[in-house]
Amino acid sequence: MTPDPKGGGRVPGTTDYPIAGGKRFFEYPDWTPPNIQFGAWTPPSWDVGAFEYAPFEAPDPRSLDTDPEYQQHVSEMDRAVKNLRSSQGLLSTGGTLTDLMKMRSGLAAHQIGNIYNRKQSTYQTNRANARDIWGTKYQGEMDEFSRGLSSFLTQEQGKENEWGRSRDLYTTNLGKEAGAYGLNLDTSRLNLGRDNSQFANLLGLTQLMLSGRPTYSPSI
Repeated sequence: MTPDPKGGGRVPGTTDYPIAGGKRFFEYPDWTPPNIQFGAWTPPSWDVGAFEYAPFEAPDPRSLDTDPEYQQHVSEMDRAVKNLRSSQGLLSTGGTLTDLMKMRSGLAAHQIGNIYNRKQSTYQTNRANARDIWGTKYQGEMDEFSRGLSSFLTQEQGKENEWGRSRDLYTTNLGKEAGAYGLNLDTSRLNLGRDNSQFANLLGLTQLMLSGRPTYSPSI
């Protein structure tokens, strides 16, 4: 049996049922990602090393020999002791020399402490100033490092966003095409079902027409 030229059904197995829209199979091109090159970050050169400063050195006791304040106190003390001993008639005695040596020893111990404190205070001030200068340079290097890294990350994030947009657009278009293909496929299935129903009706009518015909039984 052949399809009715006046618009009857198609005979399954003898006629193709193309998908509406002219496609027999769903076809869609593969995704071509954008040509993006992710680079490696090269940090700026680091020109500031670790902070270094010479350790504090205590003053040398021999520095008393050149300390103007100590020399002035020694001179005043000697004059006072000698004047006292002279008024007592004891200037040339051994006691005067002993007293001078004791007083100079006490004065030296006191004055070396003053020299130590002055030198330590100066050292701490100079070290703090040097540390501030180093800290300013170090912070400048840190800022340059942070700016470079932030710029690199922003650039690479832009590349990643471009990649994602391309992927998402492809996925959206693929979904639309697949959806349209599914709708067309459903239409073709409906057409096939309709033709099968029409064929079944024709087959039923044919069987009815043949059922009343006489059968031929050849004689032996």
